[in-house]
Amino acid sequence: TDVEEKMAVSQVKVYPNPATDHINFELYNIDNSNISIQLFDVSGRLVKESSTSTNKCRMNLSDLQSGTYIASVSINDKVFEKRSIILN
Repeated sequence: TDVEEKMAVSQVKVYPNPATDHINFELYNIDNSNISIQLFDVSGRLVKESSTSTNKCRMNLSDLQSGTYIASVSINDKVFEKRSIILN
């Protein structure tokens, strides 16, 4: 069920935040899942996207302007977490 799947992801660590040229995502308590990380600007426009099947992902932000972004973490096509990211 959705509740069981949400409980399977107990923590998403995002660092450093504020970020300068990259950001790291670490997901805990996941097993061989299709993980997608999307970064949106404040107007909702998709500016970056990355996929992985491991629990760690490093996203390069050096081509983005300073500002606030929203990171959306999806596992098996279901959104589990949204985080505000500050880019200096």
